[in-house]
Amino acid sequence: MSLFSLKFLPKNIQQFLLRSLIIFVVWKIFYHVLLFPARIPDRQLTNVTTYLTQQLLYINYPNATITVEEKLSPLPRNIVYLNNKKVVGLADGCNGLELYVLYLGFLLAFLAPPKKIILYSLLGISIIFILNTIRCYAITLLNINGSSLSEVAHHYIFKLMIYGVMFLLWVKYTKSTQKNEA
Repeated sequence: MSLFSLKFLPKNIQQFLLRSLIIFVVWKIFYHVLLFPARIPDRQLTNVTTYLTQQLLYINYPNATITVEEKLSPLPRNIVYLNNKKVVGLADGCNGLELYVLYLGFLLAFLAPPKKIILYSLLGISIIFILNTIRCYAITLLNINGSSLSEVAHHYIFKLMIYGVMFLLWVKYTKSTQKNEA
């Protein structure tokens, strides 16, 4: 038996892994060849995330001047300023696109009726979008307050929270799909 043989796995797991691999490869090719060079939908998602982060800051700083500047070099990002002081930079990687694709990829690889896929897609993307926006806002607040937790929160705590929620959504999705099959 070769090291990469999947024959020891049940047939439905093999099919899920194959569909996952195909979705991943197709997405990466499509993204890097067509979307990434034009920053579609990265620019739009980054701008929306930045705008909402900016608007949430007005809750804490209603009389402040909060501005945004788009920088394209060395990497595309939006810089948020509070009273002319940089408080956060939101790069395209902060916009949640890879989270949405990962979440949807799982739903598509785990076969279910189209209505269920659409329902869970809309629900999950909405939840992930809200969580990601709150994450960007919270990181901004940590930066403003000079918290030493800013980097840990950015790289670990918030990622664990969002991936944890995604995992729970996947569990609910798979359980509800299997319940319908029984």
